[in-house]
Amino acid sequence: MKLKLKITAGFLIIAAMLFIAGAWSIFQVKFAGKNLRKMFGENLSMIYETNKLNRALEIEQKAFMLFLLDKKEESVALFNKADSIFGSTLKKIETNISNSQEKRIIEQIKKEYASAKNLTDKLLSDKQIYSKEVYFSKLKTVLEKADKVVDEFHKYYETRLSELTMKIDAEENRSIMPGLVAMSAAIVFALLFSFFVNHYVVTPIVTITKKVNDFTENGIPYDYQTESKDEIHELSESVRKLTVKAEINRD
Repeated sequence: MKLKLKITAGFLIIAAMLFIAGAWSIFQVKFAGKNLRKMFGENLSMIYETNKLNRALEIEQKAFMLFLLDKKEESVALFNKADSIFGSTLKKIETNISNSQEKRIIEQIKKEYASAKNLTDKLLSDKQIYSKEVYFSKLKTVLEKADKVVDEFHKYYETRLSELTMKIDAEENRSIMPGLVAMSAAIVFALLFSFFVNHYVVTPIVTITKKVNDFTENGIPYDYQTESKDEIHELSESVRKLTVKAEINRD
C-alpha cells in the first residue's frame, strides 16, 4: 500500500469511528427524549382524567344536597351531568390502561360507582325514603368509597410520574455514555494512528537517515530493508543505489 493511502486510511478510520460514536449518541438522546415525552404525556393525561372522576363525584354530592333543598330539576340535571362526565372519563381511561394493576383499580372504581348509581336512581325514584339520614348513612358512604378508589388511582399515577422522573435522571446519565465513548474512541484511535505513522513513516525515515550518516561518516555499507513496499521503500532503495555507486566511484 502506498504511503499516501496509508495515511489517508488512518484518518478515514478515525473519522468513521467518531462519526459512528456521534451518530449513536444523537440517536440515543433523541430516542430517549421521544419515549420520555410520550410517557410524561400519558401519565399527565391519566392524572387529569382521574381529577375529572373526582370532580364528577363532587358534583353528585352537590346534586344530592340540592335535592334535599327541594331543587329537584337542578339536582337531577347535576346528577345527569356528573354521570355523563364519570362515564365518558372512565371509558377514556379504560382505553389507555396498560397493565393488570390499572385494570384491577378500574374494575373496583366501576363496582363502587355502580353501587352509588343504583342507590342514587332508587332514591330519586322514591322521595319518601330520601332524607339526610339516608344520605349520610348510605349514599355518602358509597360515594366516599368510590372517591377513595379514584384517589388510589390518582396516587398510582403520581407514583408512576415520580418513577418516571427517576428514569429521566437515569437516561440523562446514560446519554453521557455515548459522548464518553466518542472521546475514548478519539483517544484510542489517535494513539493507534500515532503508532501507525511512527512505525511506517517516522521510524523508517530516521533509520534511513542514520544509515546514510553511518555510510558517509564511517563507511559502513547501507543495508537497510523496509518492511513494506511503499514510497519509503522506494526512497530506501534509491539511497542504497546511490551508496553503491558512491562506493564504486570511491574505489
